[in-house]
Amino acid sequence: MTPSRALACSLLLALAACGGKGGGTGPSTMPPEPTYSVTSVVFYDENGNGVLDGAEAVRLQQVDVVVGGVSAKSGAGGQAVVAGVKAGAQTVAIRTESLPAYFVPTVPLPVQVPQTGGEVRLAVRLPIGDNLPNENEIREKYGSKNFLLLGSSHALAAASAAAMNREFAGAAEEQERARKYGEEAEDLLVAMHEVIGHGSGKLSDRVKAGAQPFLKEYYSTLEEARADLMALFNVWDPKLKELGLVTDQENVARAMYDSSARAALTQLRRIPKGDTIEEDHQRARALIANFVKDKTGAIEQFNLLGKTFVRVTDYQKMREGVGVLLAELMRIKAEGDYDAVKALIDKYGVHFDPKLRDQVVGRYRQLDLPVYWAGINPELTAQLDAKGNVSSIKMTYPRDAVQQYLSYGRMYQSK
Repeated sequence: MTPSRALACSLLLALAACGGKGGGTGPSTMPPEPTYSVTSVVFYDENGNGVLDGAEAVRLQQVDVVVGGVSAKSGAGGQAVVAGVKAGAQTVAIRTESLPAYFVPTVPLPVQVPQTGGEVRLAVRLPIGDNLPNENEIREKYGSKNFLLLGSSHALAAASAAAMNREFAGAAEEQERARKYGEEAEDLLVAMHEVIGHGSGKLSDRVKAGAQPFLKEYYSTLEEARADLMALFNVWDPKLKELGLVTDQENVARAMYDSSARAALTQLRRIPKGDTIEEDHQRARALIANFVKDKTGAIEQFNLLGKTFVRVTDYQKMREGVGVLLAELMRIKAEGDYDAVKALIDKYGVHFDPKLRDQVVGRYRQLDLPVYWAGINPELTAQLDAKGNVSSIKMTYPRDAVQQYLSYGRMYQSK
């Protein structure tokens, strides 16, 4: 074969392989992977429950919302539409540095793309008055530090506890126990609530970013109940005595249980209308007392001389009930089991008998005590020298609570 014929054959073979007229099909091209838009709204969560409530009208603009590595800024009405998001399970998050001063984001929220439900509602908070970090991620990475300032709580107890116990503790033994050990029991409850209560538990992989998006409007009630239950269960632990954290452990523990059982009754003084509990701490107290009463019979409600009282009939049986409820709430939080937490709180933590409430309100009114208390903090002002260094601190004691709270609001206004 001559060189020219060999070259011609090579060219024909190449053309055939590349889809020339010799036959075969051309090279296939993959269609681009479809992408979708995810719509969210950024709102100021005033009451901190993670839910956009009807009265919460503040929406934040110019906030970066990130979904699957793609971002967009929120515009009018706080709405952000992030385009170009790939299909599948994604997470919707806020870029913290894009928020106005002092605002902080809550946990990222899951979304399934394409988005089939409504907009993703991203809550941001102003952490005014947070006494410690309750967020799981912060505690796991950095831990927490807690301070228990007893002056205010002891002043309130001195002004009201004796009269409350005389009216609502149904036995002389219970009243005497409250007088001797009630303050210590309350201090220990608060300490364990904050330190080992909010600081306990472990989340499953499903909710490792936080359980709040899964438990929704019931999350805060669960958290407060879980923290109280940790204190109630562990108050009997011998380690407390060993560490010198409790004096007479038996009586302090009983005083704590007495108070917890009475709480579902006495807190009705603060709900003058309706037949439902709305505040999370109050729901948590009702959940604990009503669950233990129903499941163990260790708490008993009875009438004496036309008045209703509550008492603990078996302290160790009550502890067993506390342990059962604590284990279930731990599981619910770890797994993000919304149906279970809803069923528990709706059954035990929401409703009450309005006739019983009316009785409690009437009895409390006769004590001539305020239903709510508010504290006014001392104000500290730095005195500076000529070089601008702090030379001393001036402490003043304001008398107008409203003006102080308004001044706090001005301190945290966005610039």
